Amino acid sequence: MNAEIELLTELSGRTVRWEEWRRGRAALVQALEVLSMRKQLPYQFL
Repeated sequence: MNAEIELLTELSGRTVRWEEWRRGRAALVQALEVLSMRKQLPYQFL
């Protein structure tokens, strides 16, 4: 039973980190799009 709780805690922790990473990446992509519109920079490396 204890191992189950530990596993669930770890999984939920990973989910939170994944959501943070996705939000961070979306913000980065958005910032790069703004920069590329302003300076006409290609951002094909994403």
